[in-house]
Amino acid sequence: MTGKLDVGITACLSGGPVRNLFSAFIEAHCDVAIQVIGASSNELSTLLNQRLVDAIITSRAPKPSVEDSVLLSRERMLLAVSTDHEWSERHQILWEELNEASDVLWVTEPFTAFDTHRLGHVAAFAKSELVHRNRLSREEIMGLVGLGLGITFVYEHCRGITYPNVTYVPIGGDGEPTPFSLTWLPENDNPALRRFISLAKIEAKTNGSLS
Repeated sequence: MTGKLDVGITACLSGGPVRNLFSAFIEAHCDVAIQVIGASSNELSTLLNQRLVDAIITSRAPKPSVEDSVLLSRERMLLAVSTDHEWSERHQILWEELNEASDVLWVTEPFTAFDTHRLGHVAAFAKSELVHRNRLSREEIMGLVGLGLGITFVYEHCRGITYPNVTYVPIGGDGEPTPFSLTWLPENDNPALRRFISLAKIEAKTNGSLS
């Protein structure tokens, strides 16, 4: 099968079900040209509604009443700290402990994914002057973390990427993991998209997200 597939993502592709999905599709359909666009959930939803992408993978639960979607995975959040940090050897950090943190929290703008799903647990910390919202890339933020100049949040699938002097610590006591869903417009009849959706459902069943 030949063709073209445009997919917008908020997830990184270093590991987990999203990477597995892309890997399976590339292996089965190496003749299909794939374009991957990284942006915020809101930006990607706009691109989808304007039919500028075929599908999006974002950190939200499926909304079948609005578009067609499938739950790909549920991801825990991790805290990235320097290997010299006092928390680097902990098995987990509780959200409540973050309220007492004196570290700078580096986040990227826009911050919707974390605001929507998790920062209710650390509302006081989220509004603190210690939170630095900016347009730095993930690599630039991880460089600052590795230098001991702050901490940041990542999702579990990002664990496949290693950065100098950076350790990932699971965050506990946060309730339900964050959902990541594949969403598309039902009227899109792109054959490449249809095959991508089929493989997404297989991956979701494999990791237990889809019964």
